[in-house]
Amino acid sequence: MHLGPLRSLDGREAMADKNYVSTAMVLFDAVYIPGGSESINALKSQGEALHFVNEAFKHCKPIAAMSEGINLLKESSIRGFDIATRDKSGHVVSDKGVVTVYGPADIGVFSGEFVSAIAKHRHWDRETKEQVPA
Repeated sequence: MHLGPLRSLDGREAMADKNYVSTAMVLFDAVYIPGGSESINALKSQGEALHFVNEAFKHCKPIAAMSEGINLLKESSIRGFDIATRDKSGHVVSDKGVVTVYGPADIGVFSGEFVSAIAKHRHWDRETKEQVPA
């Protein structure tokens, strides 16, 4: 829930000009959830962050998550798709517009799968989307 510059653990900066509390999910075409245990643990306790992910799923939008970011998906109410697991580290899983990878991966494969999911625009094959509170 921070606007302005954000600093990564290695000192790099990124500018945040919107956040999940004050911006509607429907304004975005897709959601990407990066790893980072400290950030993901904080997001898991934020109802607005979980709602943002739930709403993206319910609107059949593409979602991608890497490493600890997968834990935010698990904490949300979305179900009915396969995800990457720690025991298959580096293996990209793409199912019903949800693209995940745990651990080091070929970023080209991960990115390619996410771009393909975005190109499809909506993923109407999500059978459980009506059960998601959003």
